[in-house]
Amino acid sequence: MMLDKSGIIKRLMLSNQKASAEIKALKGPEKPGLFAFQKHIHQYVLDKFLLDDEEGIQTDNINELAKKSVEKAGKLNPNEAALLDVSKHCGATSSYMTKKVLLYLALAEDLGVNLQKYDMSEIETTGELAALLYRETQASEHAFVYLDNAATAPVEDVVIDQINQRIVKCNANVHRGIYRLSEESTATYEKDRADVAVYLNATPNEIVFTSGATESLNQAARILSDFVSEGDEILTTVYEHHSNFLPWQQLALRKGATLIVATSAEDLESKLSDKTRIVAITHCSNVLGTYFDVKHICKKARETGAISVVDGAQAIAHSHPDLKEIDCDFYAFSGHKIGATTGIGVLYIKDCLIKKLNPSSFGGGMVKRCSIDDCTFEDAPYCFEAGTPNFVGATGLATALRHRSMREEDLFLKEQGLMKHLVKGLSEIKGLHLLSDAALHNQKQVCASFTVEGAHPYDIAMLLDKKGFAVRSGMHCAMPLMTHLGIEHAVRVSPSYRNTTEEIDRFLQALQEVLLICCRSDGTP
Repeated sequence: MMLDKSGIIKRLMLSNQKASAEIKALKGPEKPGLFAFQKHIHQYVLDKFLLDDEEGIQTDNINELAKKSVEKAGKLNPNEAALLDVSKHCGATSSYMTKKVLLYLALAEDLGVNLQKYDMSEIETTGELAALLYRETQASEHAFVYLDNAATAPVEDVVIDQINQRIVKCNANVHRGIYRLSEESTATYEKDRADVAVYLNATPNEIVFTSGATESLNQAARILSDFVSEGDEILTTVYEHHSNFLPWQQLALRKGATLIVATSAEDLESKLSDKTRIVAITHCSNVLGTYFDVKHICKKARETGAISVVDGAQAIAHSHPDLKEIDCDFYAFSGHKIGATTGIGVLYIKDCLIKKLNPSSFGGGMVKRCSIDDCTFEDAPYCFEAGTPNFVGATGLATALRHRSMREEDLFLKEQGLMKHLVKGLSEIKGLHLLSDAALHNQKQVCASFTVEGAHPYDIAMLLDKKGFAVRSGMHCAMPLMTHLGIEHAVRVSPSYRNTTEEIDRFLQALQEVLLICCRSDGTP
C-alpha cells in the first residue's frame, strides 16, 4: 500500500510508539534477563525498520532486516523526495547502511548507553546486538566497582595534581645541574624523601627510592649477597609474594645456601638457628590479607644475628608502619598500592647497617670519584640510586602519604568495617570456601580470597566483570602458598576506603547471581 507523506509520518509514529513500549519493558522495575532482553531488542528493530506488520520474517541478521526495510519503504512510497522530511527515522531512509546507523543512534539514546566505543560493523544479528546492549545496561546500572586495590589502588586526585605541577614547573634532573631549575628539583626530591622518612619514623639517609617493592627486594638480595656463604640458611615463609620469595631462592642457589620455608610464624621461629643469615617475611599476606607480627619476628632474628627483610607492599596501604618500633633491617613497599603512580617505591635500610653495605647497581649520580682503576661511592642513600631517579614519582608517593596521614585512622577503621561486612557475606554463601576469615574474629584483614565448589575463579571474575565488578583471579604471584593450601587458583576481593557498604552488598548479590550460572544449586559443576 503506497502512502503519502502524511501517511508515512503516521506510520512512523506508530512504529515509534511500539518501539518505545519495548524500551519501557527493558527499563521497568523488573529487569528482564538476557533471553527476554533479546526478544525485546529484536522486536524493537522490527518496529524501527517498519517490519512489525510483516509476516514470515525468520532472519535476525541486521543487514538483511535493513535491506527488507529499504524494500518496505519503497513500497510505501517509491518517491524518495516525499521521505526527505522524515529521513531521520531509520524506517524511512532509503539506504540500508544509513538505516543501521540511525538504528544504533536511536538505541543509544533510548537506552542511555555509549556505543561509540564499539565497532558496530562486527555486530551481525539482533541477538549479538542485544547481548552487547545487555552488558552495557547492566554495567551502567551502577558505577563500576573496583575491588582489586591489593593489586593497584586508584591514583589520588591530589597526587595527579602534584605530579602535573612537578612536571610543568620543575621537571629538571636532580643532583646534576647548578642552574636554578635543577636545584629546585633537587630540593623538592629531597623534601619528598624527608617526608617519607618522617612518615615511617626513619631518617632521610635510610630511604632509598626504587621503582617499586619488587626492585627494592631484589636490590636487598643483591646487596646482602656478600653476607651469605655456602652452608648458610635463608629463612622465609610459604606466604610470600614471588617478589619476596624468588630473590632469596635465587640467592641461595647462587651461593650454595639453603632456603628454608616456614609454614607459620611459630614454625619460622622454631627454624631460626646460628646458620640463619637472612629472615625475609611479608608484613601482610597479599592472598589471605592477614598480618604477621613482624616486630616479634625481627626481634627473634636479631637475637640470632640474622638480618631481617620485611615486604610491606600490602601493609603500607592499610596501616602506618613505625619502622623504629618494628626494628627491621630492611622494609620495602610500592607507591601504587597507596594512591601514587606505578614505577616508584621505597627500600628502607637501617642506618647502622646501611654504612656497611656496598651498592649493587652502578651508574651516574652514585659516585664521588671515578677513575680507570677504581671509584669512590657517594654516601647512602645516593650510592643505592644509580642513574636518573623517578623524581616525579617520588613527589607522587610523598604526596599520597602526606594526604593520607591527615585522616588515616578514619580510613583504616572504615576499611575494617567493610572487610568484616564482606567476609561475613562471603561466609554465608553455600559452597564458598574462604582462605581466611580473620575479620570475623576481630583480627585485621585487608583482602578476602576464596574458592567455590564447581566454579573456576577465572569464570567467576569474568562474569563479575560483566556485572561491573573488578576482582582478581589466579595464583596471585604466590604459587608456593597455593600449593601449600592445596589449590591452584582463587578469587581475591580487596576493597578500600573508597568503597561503600552498598557496593559490597551489590557485589555479594552479583556474586550469587554469577554462581547460579557457574554451579548447580548443590554447588556441583
